[in-house]
Amino acid sequence: TSLIHNTFKRASVLSYLMVKVFFKTFGCSANASDTEIMKAVLAKEGHTLATNTECAEVIVLNICTVKGDGPALREVRKTQELFPTKKVVLAGCVTRSIVDAIHKAIPGAAFINTHHVDKIGIAVQSVFETPIEVLSGSHVEKTRMPKVRTNQTVGIIQCVSGCDSACTFCSTKLVKGATQSYSL
Repeated sequence: TSLIHNTFKRASVLSYLMVKVFFKTFGCSANASDTEIMKAVLAKEGHTLATNTECAEVIVLNICTVKGDGPALREVRKTQELFPTKKVVLAGCVTRSIVDAIHKAIPGAAFINTHHVDKIGIAVQSVFETPIEVLSGSHVEKTRMPKVRTNQTVGIIQCVSGCDSACTFCSTKLVKGATQSYSL
């Protein structure tokens, strides 16, 4: 928490960079909803939402590791290979098991998990100085957060997060914790 506070304090004292940010989202509808929330947070802060990776300064990879790290790591490596000069923020279902491998692929990446979508602005700023890792299990109430809708026909309302099972093939409980309901 102090790292987040210190990063935010530095960003507010120094000139706050307004950058172009592109989102690439993988996984379930909850990840898609999180992307819509993060886009709204960044737009409110004055950042530009890029329409493609080429014109972006920062790429946010909203990844899914629920059924293993492999697909997410492939996307991380592919992004680094195609866009080696871009800054990268990893968001979404980020397990501790994948962090070291991502650091090897993209040493300057910042991390926020699905519980900290409201910290996306701090994460974006941090990749220009000291990248942050916010991977704790505390929850943020998402149902009333503004969104930049991706699909104007279908709206995603994430009213529950987590899982109470312990399936060996799935890491939902590791990433999202025990089931938690959000009020509508």
